[in-house]
Order: sequence, then structure tokens, then C-alpha cells
Amino acid sequence: MYVMREGLVEDREALYRFLGEDKKRKEGGSISPFFLVCHDDQVIGTIGYEQVEKNCLLKTFVFSATVDKMVFIKFFSYVLSLLRQKEINCVYLVTKGSATIHFFEEFGFISIEEYDLPESIQEIEHYQAAKQQKNSLLLVCDLCTNISTV
Repeated sequence: MYVMREGLVEDREALYRFLGEDKKRKEGGSISPFFLVCHDDQVIGTIGYEQVEKNCLLKTFVFSATVDKMVFIKFFSYVLSLLRQKEINCVYLVTKGSATIHFFEEFGFISIEEYDLPESIQEIEHYQAAKQQKNSLLLVCDLCTNISTV
């Protein structure tokens, strides 16, 4: 059985195991807010995010090789729905290559330039690192106007 939900403090150990980040935990690293998808009580996917005011940047998409496309689609739709409930206006993400842009377009994301990005999002450390990647693309989904659930 699949369970999709917002991650809790008590989920961090399971998330560290899933991500293989024991070293980061031991060094005092932190994990930003996250969503989980579990199968039979095992984490099989996560999406991390950082919220700034009424906007957020999706930071981490990690899924086990066993996650099929339909589970990922349902989970991503669920995440956008929860962010809408949190009264997030815009969701931003950085992706690599044009192949993935079509997937995100199905959820109402559009490509934008950096000058369209709020300064508060530009200042996020993850964004600074991601934009340095070759072929990175910046996308936004306006949750106030987009009601797509795919």
C-alpha cells in the first residue's frame, strides 16, 4: 500500500537511510521540509522544498528505481495540492535538460528567466548551486491560477 504525506520530524531517520546521508546527519546537517511516498512502510520517494513567504523552491526529487511513473505522477500532484493548501502562490524548480520540461508542463509549469524569479528565491543556497549546472532550466507554476491535477 502506498502512503503519501508530509514528512515529520520522526521521519528524518528513515529519510536519512533512504538518502544514504548518515555522514550529513552525523555532521549536524539538516533537511529542509519534505514530502514522502512510502510503500509498505518503506520510503520510496521524497520531494524536499524551501518556503520563502508565499513562494517555494522544490529542491530534491529522489525516488527508488522501483517507483513507476503513475506513482510519481500521483505523488507530484499530491505535493502541489498540499502546497496550494499551505497558501503557496508560486512553486519554482530548476531542472536539467529539455526532456523533463514536458513532464512539468503537464502540471502547469512554464519556463522563465532568472530576472522573473523573486529575489528571496534567488538567495536560496540550493538555487545558487542548481543554476550553475549545465543546461539548467528554471520553471514556475502559479498555484493561484493553475488548477491542473494531471
